[in-house]
Amino acid sequence: MDNDLVAKKHHYKTDAQGNILDQNGNVLAPDANGQWPDPAEEDFNTNFDLKNDKSYPSSLPLYDHLKQAYQQAVSFSNSLNLAGGGEKSDYSFTFSRLDQQSVLSNKLTRMNLSSNLGFDLFKGFSFRNTNQIIFQNEDLLSGAYNVTDRILFNPDVLFLGANNNRFELLNSFPWINFKSTYAGTDLIVVRPRDENQLNVLSEPDWHSRNGKNTRIINNANLNYKFPRFVELDYKYGVEWWTSEFNDFYKNQEAAPQVDIAFWGPSAKGSMRRDYAKSIYQNSLATAYLRFDFQQDFHMNLPIKTATQVSYDYRKLDYNNFFSQGLNLPQYPPFIISTAEQKTSGDGSFEYLTFGYLFNQTVDWGNLFGITGGFRSDYNSEFGDQKKPFNFGRATGYFRISELLKSKKLTEWKIRGAYGEAGIPPHEFNGNYYNRQTTLGTTTLGNTTALFLQNTKGNPELGVQIVKELELGTDLTYKPMLGDWLQKINFSGSLWKKKNNDIVNLAELPPSSGVQNVAENLIDLEVKGVDLSLDADMYASKLLGWQFGVRFGAFKTKVTNVKNGKDVVSGVFAVKQGEALGNFYTVTALHDVNQLRPDKTPYIDPANAGDYEVVNGMVVSKTTKRVVLTDPNDQSIVGNAYPKFNTSFFNTVTFKQNLSLAFQFDWVHGNSVYNLTKQWMFRDRIQKDFDKEVTINGQTGAYVNYWNSLYNSVQRTGFFVEDGSFLRLRELTLSYTLAAPFKQKWVKNVVLMASGRNLFTVTKYSGLDPEATTAQDSQGNVTVGAGSNIGTDYFGVPNLRSYQFGINLQF
Repeated sequence: MDNDLVAKKHHYKTDAQGNILDQNGNVLAPDANGQWPDPAEEDFNTNFDLKNDKSYPSSLPLYDHLKQAYQQAVSFSNSLNLAGGGEKSDYSFTFSRLDQQSVLSNKLTRMNLSSNLGFDLFKGFSFRNTNQIIFQNEDLLSGAYNVTDRILFNPDVLFLGANNNRFELLNSFPWINFKSTYAGTDLIVVRPRDENQLNVLSEPDWHSRNGKNTRIINNANLNYKFPRFVELDYKYGVEWWTSEFNDFYKNQEAAPQVDIAFWGPSAKGSMRRDYAKSIYQNSLATAYLRFDFQQDFHMNLPIKTATQVSYDYRKLDYNNFFSQGLNLPQYPPFIISTAEQKTSGDGSFEYLTFGYLFNQTVDWGNLFGITGGFRSDYNSEFGDQKKPFNFGRATGYFRISELLKSKKLTEWKIRGAYGEAGIPPHEFNGNYYNRQTTLGTTTLGNTTALFLQNTKGNPELGVQIVKELELGTDLTYKPMLGDWLQKINFSGSLWKKKNNDIVNLAELPPSSGVQNVAENLIDLEVKGVDLSLDADMYASKLLGWQFGVRFGAFKTKVTNVKNGKDVVSGVFAVKQGEALGNFYTVTALHDVNQLRPDKTPYIDPANAGDYEVVNGMVVSKTTKRVVLTDPNDQSIVGNAYPKFNTSFFNTVTFKQNLSLAFQFDWVHGNSVYNLTKQWMFRDRIQKDFDKEVTINGQTGAYVNYWNSLYNSVQRTGFFVEDGSFLRLRELTLSYTLAAPFKQKWVKNVVLMASGRNLFTVTKYSGLDPEATTAQDSQGNVTVGAGSNIGTDYFGVPNLRSYQFGINLQF
């Protein structure tokens, strides 16, 4: 895999036999502990003609580091369902289990027990209860987990990594063997290179962890339908969720490289335990009033009305605590009580929202109908708590096919909808209590002290509001061409959405005593189109073919930033009047006579002859360096969001037994910031360093040319690439044995084989244009408007997988 990213040639100093030398002039070799020194390089800042054109010596083995790291993973999924019932009751019980290995190490296990029970207690009155119990256990290492989804308070900084430790695997010299062990042991070398990085493959030798989640979700529904007009419905749902994380680093004082490298917060090891519990409740009481003017009032009017009044109540209670022991003994038992240093902490919050909903619907037969209503809510996170937030909605449709009475055009409906909604904070994003200024606590001597936190409270903070208008149409057409094109369904929608009062942190001056404040800072406008087409292409007793396509496109514009300042987050910037998701970077000069924004020339006209344009970039003929714009002269070089997404679905069935289904996904017009590539430029090992360029009439793979684009990992337009792709998302082959073996107790046996991500067509030079997140140049996760996707920072790509299954129906 990384052979596709790493240069095949090098530029290091060598002896007469072609052996690479270290900085002391010795042939490159690891020390007694397996650590390699850096190779000696000529100074490309003075030797401008240095080229990356030397072959690696045959005596130096080269490794594909991703192949060393990634293993073939096997997953098993099983489920059993039992269902039945009678006139007054029905039941369904399901048990499922997933055992999923990780391609890096270890595995995840999830068991799900669910039940669905329904009872008609007496005429018109029914009761239904659904229940799910989910047990999850995982011991994933190497950054493949993120406990901060559940641990809101006092998370361990070691849990915050999101790159799955692929950094050191790719950003390393190809001769380093990440599976090498210390002499006389089976322990993998922790630091194979003289850099502040750890070998991910050595982690299981010293680190173990596990996370256990238990979720119980119960939903109960009471429903009473009066003989006429009135229906009463009550739903109550509750989720109990407990999480426990245990993390253990062994004492590594006796490890060979302990003085320069060790796993965990201390060379003496550590143990940490986190526990989180939450209870989420949702109560919804509804009354419906329905009238049919023809049946109820014997009027010659095909009018039906429905009135809905609901009261909605939601509450979340969350608690977590942790305990940690630092510096463990080298002998068991390994428990926090035996640690030299012990710390602990806890935290909790409550979140509450409640309000009522009113809807009125009027239908004129099947010809047309309208709906209008509103929702009124109080929210503990937003507002002054004196006035509710109100949101309106309305829908309407007109069915033209009712007037046409066509045998071919059996359905043609025009529809429209408008709705408003408030967006509450994400359950565990740490943004609760932004309405209030809260004090932090710390230990001062033997007592507790209070301090003013960096984020100031905002008592006027309002809820984020979404307003959406949608216009669309639905058609069903039957061409009546025999076995061909028996039915075509089309659906299309044009929509416009306004996201107003988006909450974002706004910087405050140092004199305020705090760093920032949460404000309703940003307004966005999104316009889009969604189209779908499904067709029964061919249908006969022998063969069936169904085809479908989905198309979606949207564009987001920043209509307002209320403090007038650009919001910069990672490689993104939110600018008023510009699209969301834009990459703002410095760029290479494209013209020797290019001017700065203040109209002064970048290059003195007297020296213009010393520069030329190579591959669209201005380059010094002498130094071979690319000339970049100033840090304060940045421009838009791409957008993380695609111009459109399209999916194609095909299902072909032969004799109703053999079925082949496949799906292609096409994403077009998006850009990806290839931060992985930029980091590999730092060590001059990326495959671009093999490429030759012609400068001042001379051709070669000039090191200084490519290295000048590295730009100290500051955002640079060169690393923004086309992220468009076409991918075979899924291919499934299934065969159904009806009543196999002539046994009445077995109704069907379905055999299935499928594959995902089987191939991808793309111009993107990285591993996967979909493996993107929102991160800055150092790998820190960025948050806020615009920071959603688009940065390839050593993320794990979508992996090719194969599944085989059997489904027994009794």
